[in-house]
Formats: sequence, C-alpha cells, structure tokens
Amino acid sequence: MLRIESKIQEKLIETRKKRANTRHPETQINDKFSFDSIDSGFDLCNYLADQYTEAVKENLSDRIKSNLDTAEKNLEMVLDKYETILYDFSTDEDVLEIVRELNENQGDREKNSISLRKKLSHICNQFTGVEGITIQLKTGEIMYYESLSSFSGNETWADKVEIPKIERGAVYFGDGKPVKIADKNHYMFYIARNITDYRIIENFQGTVVLSVNEERIRRAIASDIGSREYLLSDDVIVSAPDPKKIGKKLSEIQDSENYQYTTADHEISGFAICNEQPLAYYWKMSVSQWIYLFIIISMTIVIMFILLHFFSRPYIQAVESITGVMSCVEQGEFDHQVRVNPHLPMEIQQISSGFNEMVAHLEMLIAKVKQAVLDQKNAELSALEAQIDPHFLYNTLDTINWKAIENEQYEISGMVGALADI
Repeated sequence: MLRIESKIQEKLIETRKKRANTRHPETQINDKFSFDSIDSGFDLCNYLADQYTEAVKENLSDRIKSNLDTAEKNLEMVLDKYETILYDFSTDEDVLEIVRELNENQGDREKNSISLRKKLSHICNQFTGVEGITIQLKTGEIMYYESLSSFSGNETWADKVEIPKIERGAVYFGDGKPVKIADKNHYMFYIARNITDYRIIENFQGTVVLSVNEERIRRAIASDIGSREYLLSDDVIVSAPDPKKIGKKLSEIQDSENYQYTTADHEISGFAICNEQPLAYYWKMSVSQWIYLFIIISMTIVIMFILLHFFSRPYIQAVESITGVMSCVEQGEFDHQVRVNPHLPMEIQQISSGFNEMVAHLEMLIAKVKQAVLDQKNAELSALEAQIDPHFLYNTLDTINWKAIENEQYEISGMVGALADI
C-alpha cells in the first residue's frame, strides 16, 4: 500500500514538472487558431489573386473583342452606305447612256461630258464624306470631279486616282498616300465598281472610283477612350487616329512594351482592323482593383479572426477550467470538480465528466491507501504488545521474589513463585 501511495505522489510530481515546462493551453490554442487563420487567409489571398488576375485578363480580352466587333459593324455600315451610293450611280440609266455615247463617240461629246460632270458633282455635294469621284471610260479617258477645291480640270488629284481591275462587285482599297490641298494633307479611302449595262452583263463601259474622306472611316472604327483602332491593308496603315501614321507599316509604329495589339480580319473589304490597347489602362485598372481586393481580403481576415475567437472561446474556457481543476488536484485538493457545460460538444462534456470521475476515484483510492497503512500500523503495535506483556510480568514477579528472600519473607516468596508458575 505504501508503494501505491508513493507511485501516486511521484505521478503527481511528474505531471507538475511537465506543466511547468509547458505553455498555457490558451496560448497554444490561440496560436493554433492564429496559424490556421493565417494559412487560411493566405490561401484565400492566393485564390482571390488568381481569380482576379484571370478576371482582369478576361475583362481586357472582352473589352478588346467588343471594340473590334463594334469597329467591324460600324465599318460595314459606312462601307455599305458608300457602296450603295456607288452602285446606284453605276447602274443609273442616264449615266449608262452618257458613258456609252462617250465610249462610242456618239452625240454631242461636250454636252455629254458636262452632263456627266454634273452628275459627279451631285454625288460629291449630296453625300457627306465623298470628296471625289473618278470614271475611267472603256477607252481609257478619265472623267472626274472632286470637291476639296470645287474644281474640275486636268491638274487636280482625282484624275491620278489608281483605277483597279475589277472582276465583279465592289473593290475597297487605300494607298496611304496623302492628297495635298492648300498645304494640307487629306487621306482618301476608295471604293471602285465597274460600269456595266445591267441589260447586257458583258457590256463593260468603264470603272468608277468613289473617293471617301478617310476621316469617315476613322470615326466609324473608333472605339471608347483609351484604345485606338487602325485599318490595315497588308500591314500598311490606311486609316489611323493620328493621320501622320497613315502610309506606314504597323510593325514600324508598334510599341509592344506599352501597348497590346490585336488584329481582326474584315472579310467584306479585305482589310484588317487592329486594336491598340494601352497597357497603362490595364495596370491602372489592376492597381485600383488590387487595392479593392486588398481591402476585401483584410476585412475578411479580420472577420475570420473575430469569428474564430468567438467560436473558439467556449472551448478555451473549457480547457482553462480543466487545467485549473488539475492544478488544484495536484495540490491535493480533491474536492474541486470541472463544470460540465451542456452547450459544448459531446466530446468536451465527456472529457469533463471523465476527469471528475477520475478525481473521485483517485480520492477514494488515496483514502483506502491511508486507511490500509493505519490498519497495518495498529496491527504491528498489537503484535508487539502481545510479545512484550508476558516477559515483562515474569521479570516483575522474579524481582519481587528475590526482594522477599532478601528480607527473609519466605512465605511471600513461595506465593510469588506459585504465581509465576501459573
């Protein structure tokens, strides 16, 4: 029994030493929750950063695609408008008759030339953006009218317009060369169509070229503020926000470090539309969004810490209660118990109840050990007394006997001897 009590005391001392070298459980739990929260916060930051980067890239791609789609639709509308003007002119019966007579040198040639120029001037003056119109007869003769100087003659720019060979339909082209009027450069976009008698398909009479101010094309393909659109013909710029760039190759003006270039083919005209998107806009949007994202993440982490503290506090209090009672039990105060909170999870309740039962069992065991030790001591004392009493009585009687003999009291000596024999 003494060995059992000694082992219990040693166990309590060992537990006390371990607790002396161990941090407070609340600190450990808080650290665990803190590290878990930080890890979760970093995971959330990484996830949101990846999602945001993809969203920004997708947003930029969608923006560019939207700009290109809008530019393509607007360009189609403008080209369709001027192509319709050209088609109506090239199929006009009066125009066909005048051109046929000029080609065949019939009728009054001067009168026909004046009538044709009137029709040309009517087209230029009636429709905004049409700066000139040029006709090359089947004979090779050039007839034209241009509105930049309101003059028709032999020394103007309209007679120098390139006349393409056309198999069918309309042809769109731009040479990127300026038309210089009064020391000012004007750039043209051209639409050409054959003049053919629709009653006789093979009856080719000439080619008509409509000269449209490049500014009309520029406005049509222009998108929102920040980006710029170029119209390209085999990498040569034929329309640009900055007229100084017209006629140059796109590869010559590209600044890939500061701009992103995206090109889309325009099937109807055969040109390509290039979108120039400044990366500064992308970075500006990224910075503002990153700040917004940082605020959201910071608020999320703060809220997460608050929620973790709120939800973990009952558990920390339960652990503190258990460790407090453990300290009391180590000091030998077995009358303390852990309060079982029914609102906590079943596991915590089981730990608290189990600890209380263990303390009660330990107190009962120590009481039994103490009682066993006390009973053993009493038994040893009784056995010792049982051994000491007969010997002590015999010595006493022997001493009386000799005293009686010494005083010649033989009768008393006989009586003591008889008593000792009993």
